[in-house]
Amino acid sequence: MSVVRHALRKTTGLVGLQRVLNPREVLDSIYSETISVLSSFPKESTYKQKMQEITSSRLGTLHKHVAIQACLYAFELGHCCEDITDFEIAIGEGQIEEIIYVAEDELKLAKNLLEIKPWEPLVEHPVEGQWRWP
Repeated sequence: MSVVRHALRKTTGLVGLQRVLNPREVLDSIYSETISVLSSFPKESTYKQKMQEITSSRLGTLHKHVAIQACLYAFELGHCCEDITDFEIAIGEGQIEEIIYVAEDELKLAKNLLEIKPWEPLVEHPVEGQWRWP
């Protein structure tokens, strides 16, 4: 029944967060692009290592738990199937739209970090004592 609930849901119930009609495809695309962007980071980057681990894990979970189009088709045929709720529960971070929102922000951050290259040496050296705390 939760397949029907998700398919018929008209709103997320969260102000400013629109319902996503094809969440699996959207999230798969975002996670894949994030992994692609992270591949351009230096291999010793802690951010890259952690985000690749998290993103790859979630992408694997997405592929394991969710096939919303197949579920809707199976439901129409009267078969039982997993749905998007299984993925939401496995990740534990709210509705699928919230998970997509966070994934989009992580992708933006990764692109921004790739552009500014915080792993490179400073252009100007800090003044003496700038990083010292009393």
